This record gives sequence, C-alpha cells and structure tokens, in this order.
Amino acid sequence: MDAGSPAERDGVATAPQTEARIPHPATRPIPVTSRIGAGVSQASLLHSSGPVKSYEVARLFERMADVLELRGENPFRIRAYRRAAQNLESLSEDLETLAREERLDEVPGIGADLAGKIAEYLRTGHIKEIDAACRTVPRGVVELLDVPRIGPKTAKLLYTREGVTSLAQLERLAAAGKLRGLRGIQARAERNILRGITLVRGGQARMPLGRALP
Repeated sequence: MDAGSPAERDGVATAPQTEARIPHPATRPIPVTSRIGAGVSQASLLHSSGPVKSYEVARLFERMADVLELRGENPFRIRAYRRAAQNLESLSEDLETLAREERLDEVPGIGADLAGKIAEYLRTGHIKEIDAACRTVPRGVVELLDVPRIGPKTAKLLYTREGVTSLAQLERLAAAGKLRGLRGIQARAERNILRGITLVRGGQARMPLGRALP
C-alpha cells in the first residue's frame, strides 16, 4: 500500500517526549464509530448512499491510523491509512460500483490489502482487523479520539499522565483547569476540548473540523 505525507492530527501541540506504549486492556469489544456519532452502527450504513459509504470507510481507516499511532506502530502504515482515508473522503465515484467492477485500486493509496478491507465492509458492515485493533487499546482512550482537536498524541498524553479514560473525566479536568499543566495544553486548549466534548454529545463530531469549530 502506498504511503502519503504525514498529516497533523492534534489541535493541541505537544513537545517531543519518550513514547509510552498503551498497555493491552482486558475490556469488552469497542464499537468502532470513529467520529461518525454515537448510536450509528456500521451495519446500518449498508443501505446508505455511495458517498456516505465512502465517508464511513474513510472514518474507519482514520480510526485504524489513530489506534496504530497510539500503539506506536510503523509510521509508514499509519500514513498509508491516513492517505487512503483522505482520498476516499474526496471520492466522486460510487464506492460500491468501483468494488463491483474491481476498480478500487484506481483510488490513489488503495492497494490490494485496503481494497479487500473496503470489500469486506461493503459486504458485512465491519472490518475485522480494525475491530480487533481497537480492542488492543483501552476503550476510553479510543473514545477520546472522537473529540475534535484531540488526536492520538494528546489522547496518549491524557491517559499516561492523568489517567483519563472517559469523556466525563476529561470534561471534569478541563472544566477545573487541571489539564493546563500538561505540555502544550493551556487555557485556550481546555476551552476547545470542552467545546469538542459538547459537539460529540450533540452528534456533530462527524463534521469537518473547520465547520464544527469555526
């Protein structure tokens, strides 16, 4: 699979530091909503329009990249998922048509491996490898990624330094001004985090960030 140039994910800048791997949790399976909003299942999207399916697969690929980054995996693999996600978001052709005509590899960044994952999603509404990858990271840490302006580096920082494992815990700390002691997090960042949590609870986290947070 092809790898594109790295994309900045965190709206909160953090200084370089020693990477700490997220420990393997003993948790129940994590629903892979990946910024598509609470209560929206993958299976329910099977009868949606082509453009929506392209967007949802893109969100799943973004979530996979997030999880891989949390785990400290190969950066080339992370960039490959992000590049594929970006190209799927801007795809003008119908995804199901491309799959049916075996032309998924015409999408930049989509090789045989990712084409297989797209076909699996179109058939079943799930991508087993992504489901399994999400189960290797604490459930609450994955859910932090649904908040706009929180990317993998910030989520890992919040987890390893403050033990944040839920949106409610994150909200309490941000509202009390207790996050600004962390590297790169100041009062403005705390306000942005609180606004992001409000968007998640209002079902707007799926929106492009430029529109969701003007």
